[in-house]
Amino acid sequence: MRRLISILIVAGLAAAAAIWLVNHDGMVLLEIAGYEVRMRAVVAAVLLLLVFTGLYTFIRLIVRGPAKLSAYFAARRARTAYHALTKGLIAAAAGEAGEAEHVAHQVEKLLGTQPLSLLLKAEAARLIGDEVREEAASKAMLAQPDTEFLGLHNLARLALKRGSKEEAMAYASRACALKPKSVSASEFLSQVQAACAEPTMGETAGRPTELTS
Repeated sequence: MRRLISILIVAGLAAAAAIWLVNHDGMVLLEIAGYEVRMRAVVAAVLLLLVFTGLYTFIRLIVRGPAKLSAYFAARRARTAYHALTKGLIAAAAGEAGEAEHVAHQVEKLLGTQPLSLLLKAEAARLIGDEVREEAASKAMLAQPDTEFLGLHNLARLALKRGSKEEAMAYASRACALKPKSVSASEFLSQVQAACAEPTMGETAGRPTELTS
């Protein structure tokens, strides 16, 4: 509203100035490099206005140009990363570990470490059975609030898989504490508790219980 009022005021002043110039027209004499240029006052006023407008636009471009350019490239990177993440999630759902991991690295190059890129890296490592890389990605997920719960879930599953029951319980308890009202978090903790209560390989010939992803 204020901007509209300002525009109307400026337009009104410009119109009043134009009317005054028409009613009080005269001649303007300019001497440039030994040449004399004569023009009507109204024409000189219009030319002067165009010069000031051009200077203002140029200065504004210099001042705000870098910020606009930076915003443009940032938006372009975000769009590219979004499309890449879409491909990566589809690849992970289809079990294409290589493509999912490639997309995760691509997103990190574009936007830095992001929750979804970490999730893709962990899922890609799980698909190819690389527990070391899956654990590394899951630990990195703990630094992101959006993926901390999933990171703890993965770490608890991996710890239980290698027989580290105390570590598995610690991760599962932290995950449940993050979402105390979540039914799935409580069920996950119960699964870990039940798995930890079962005999280990040293106590029975059976295999250690593994949690589902």
